[in-house]
Amino acid sequence: MDVQCAIYLKEVLAGLEQAHRYAVLMYYADDLNAEEIGLVLDLPRHRVQDILDAFRVEVARRVAQVSV
Repeated sequence: MDVQCAIYLKEVLAGLEQAHRYAVLMYYADDLNAEEIGLVLDLPRHRVQDILDAFRVEVARRVAQVSV
């Protein structure tokens, strides 16, 4: 991962609500699946998946802006 991508990840994470940030970190750092994260955060699995999808879209959008 290059430095610029790491900066984008940090910025996107910092802009998330606390529960959303926890969901992303549990998924990528702790290797939990959406169902497990939902149990920890008391969220439905589909809501956790929506949070993860939105995170990926936002990171991809920021990377694409620079790549153009």
